Amino acid sequence: MKKVLHYVGIMNRGGMETLIMNLYRNINLSEFQFDFATHTDQKGDFDDEIHDRGGKIYSFPQFRKDPKVYRAAWKNFFGEHPGEYEVFHFHTNSLANVVALEEARKAGIPIRIVHSHSTWANKGRLQWLNNALHRYHQSKLPKLATNLVACSTEAANWLYGGMSVKNLKVQLLKNGVDCEKFSYDESIRKKTRQALGITDEEILVGHIGKFIPVKNHIFLLDIIAAMANRNRNVRGILVGDGELKEQIIEKAKVLGIEDKVQFLGVRSDIPELLMAMDIYIMPSLYEGLPVSVVEVQATGLTSLLSDTISKEVKLKDNVYFASLDLTPEKWAENAMVLCKEERKTDNTSIEEAGFDIKRTVKEYEKMISGIL
Repeated sequence: MKKVLHYVGIMNRGGMETLIMNLYRNINLSEFQFDFATHTDQKGDFDDEIHDRGGKIYSFPQFRKDPKVYRAAWKNFFGEHPGEYEVFHFHTNSLANVVALEEARKAGIPIRIVHSHSTWANKGRLQWLNNALHRYHQSKLPKLATNLVACSTEAANWLYGGMSVKNLKVQLLKNGVDCEKFSYDESIRKKTRQALGITDEEILVGHIGKFIPVKNHIFLLDIIAAMANRNRNVRGILVGDGELKEQIIEKAKVLGIEDKVQFLGVRSDIPELLMAMDIYIMPSLYEGLPVSVVEVQATGLTSLLSDTISKEVKLKDNVYFASLDLTPEKWAENAMVLCKEERKTDNTSIEEAGFDIKRTVKEYEKMISGIL
């Protein structure tokens, strides 16, 4: 059995983590097993499922707290697990810290995958240092990695500086979803809306994502408020958790829409919630290729996205883009028109574009077997 060690932060519900779990749920467990290297002592949303599938979770210290301790932790880990892992899968949105990748190479792990999931890495006041280290480590990739992977061409351009680094070509691994699981069902829509207290006359705006700056929830609430000013039947549901949640809740109160917007927290019934929505709005500052938007399309739901998101995510003709330079009122005007569109429930275009999880798993199995 081949064992894969995934390098992550914490296995909470997010786009990157959802893709990993989609792979894990569909991969041949008689041939492959996933373990996880996290950088937290907290329990992740997917930890129980990982353990149920036979996976192990190892906790590592934070790099910024003490780089020497961090490197020693990785060196010791590989020393304690000699020959155990044939694949080291490094999931990241920045190359500022490649210590684990360096130690994986020294340990002789034969397949070392670097995987880009975003088009930017926001490091705040240390952005200048992050960018400098990021550029420096790009040139070292041919020595450190055996495979370069990205979710989109924009994500490849950000992390690697293009679709190749010297002799290494970037492979695009599609953010596949289970199309059958997300196939639209009118009875599920009605049942879910009833559970949420949403009537047939009301217009339900939805969003799924962590409450972090990149997701731009403040602007999203401005859009929902502008929509509610146009039609008093507008309602909203925001799914997720994160550092800015309380700030966003307070923003809803300031806008006077606290009675119109439900904060649902972390949920596992994403297909049902998407079926209940009338439009999905994502005004992110940047993204790679969001798994959630592929899921949205699998349910046939119309979506309105910021034009900072890769156009490669558009798999059906009911995906629309708008500039963040436009006012919330203009976004609301567009959204009020788009929410009346009929669902596009035929998922043939998703499957043909290679975004069905079954095809993604086949490509991934080849990659971790050294075939691709």
